[in-house]
Amino acid sequence: MISSGVAGDPESCINAVKLHEATGVDQVQFLMATETIGHEQVMKSIELFGKHVIPAFK
Repeated sequence: MISSGVAGDPESCINAVKLHEATGVDQVQFLMATETIGHEQVMKSIELFGKHVIPAFK
């Protein structure tokens, strides 16, 4: 298992996941540091990921 960070705005996340995909990765697991980030920010991140990043891989 390789651990690598994916962070930033939706475009940055899409590009990072595409780099992994190009090497043959077919599954990713996303975790958020919810103990250090406020609930509202976590919810905003989840919303952005669902609206912009996930659809880029359908």
